[in-house]
Formats: sequence, structure tokens, C-alpha cells
Amino acid sequence: MKLLLIPLILLTLSIGCKKNSNNNPTAEIDKLPAITQTGVNTFGCLINGVAFTPSVPMLLGKKTLKCYYDPTFENGAINLSAENIINSNKSILIAINTFGINDIGSFSSSYYYSVNIPKRVILTYDNTINICSFSSSTPPPPSLDTGLLEITKFDKTTSIISGKFQFTFYTTACDTMKITDGRFDIKYN
Repeated sequence: MKLLLIPLILLTLSIGCKKNSNNNPTAEIDKLPAITQTGVNTFGCLINGVAFTPSVPMLLGKKTLKCYYDPTFENGAINLSAENIINSNKSILIAINTFGINDIGSFSSSYYYSVNIPKRVILTYDNTINICSFSSSTPPPPSLDTGLLEITKFDKTTSIISGKFQFTFYTTACDTMKITDGRFDIKYN
């Protein structure tokens, strides 16, 4: 009987000492959608370590995740944008535009106006809450430190484009902005 009592006491203590999972905050990266390649229309990234996903208040009813592909414009153009709309005057927008990209691969971003290259990536961040904007299509003073887009799936039959991205920039108007762990999986028009 004593031998049975000891495991029972230990089991009771281990159950009683279990942490309450409701008190453990979710890590920011765990708030992002999973990395997929099935066209589930997801987009997410960390902005200076804070999760960003497109959303909109129900009353505004706007589409906050958009992707268009035109194979005839500049040897293939992709326009991908995701917006988190707080209200009619405040939002955060991230846009990725490419030119000359028609397949999977890794592509660096550079200032659009400064380099005449056949495969170009333009990155845009616009935050009307903190009045912080950046686009690699405009000349400095906003400065792009790094920018990388990796297209992991580009299926023209099913109209699915999936990939990962990250970029870092700084401006005189706001702190350094680090966009990391970016991922998207979307059916394009």
C-alpha cells in the first residue's frame, strides 16, 4: 500500500505544479500564419519583433490582402500588398512589387531608381499611426539596409505564389524598421 501511495502523491504534486498556460503570453512569431504553399491567402511578418498580419474592422469591409500578377508587364510584374487597418485614418501597409520575376528564386532589393537590372524588387512600408514611411522606389534619405524576397512557389496553373521576405530600413522620421520572418501564400489575380 505504501508503494502505491508514493507514486500517487508524486502524481498529485506534478499536476498541482503545472503552469497555467493562460498566463504564458504567446510568442510574437507564433502569432504569424504557418509557412505554406497551398494558396490559403495568408501573409505575416514581424515588425521590430511584433507580429503583423492584415486585418480590418468589420465595418470598413475592405480587402486587406491583395496580389496581382501581369506576365506581360516588364517581363512579369507582381504586386503584393497587406494592410492592417485600425480605422479609416490609421493603417500599416507592407507592399512587395517585382518586375522581371517569373519563377521561384531569391531576389535582393535595391533602390529602383539607381540600378537598371532586369529583375527588381521594390519594398514599401507605410505606417500612418507613427507617420513612418519607406519605399525602395524613392531616393534616399530613407535608406534600405537589406532587402530579400524568396519566392518558394510560383504556380501559374493554379495562380498560387508563396514565399518569404525580410528587409531593414531607416529614415529620419522613425527608428530603424526590421521586417523579419515574412511569409505569404496567396492566390493571385
